[in-house]
Amino acid sequence: LIVVDCGTATTCTLIDLGAAGEPCYRGGAIAPGLETALAGLRGRAPHLPAPAAAAEIPGTTTET
Repeated sequence: LIVVDCGTATTCTLIDLGAAGEPCYRGGAIAPGLETALAGLRGRAPHLPAPAAAAEIPGTTTET
């Protein structure tokens, strides 16, 4: 099972079944969340245009 949590930080966690059939935490990763990453980009490259926000979250089609 892979769990992804998107907030101030984006975390990915891997859980599978251990030897005894019990859930077992295998590891994870933490990265800056979207807003945090964009704030850092704007701070380091202020002349870049702001990215357009998604029209609909969550997306409901594959067209946009």
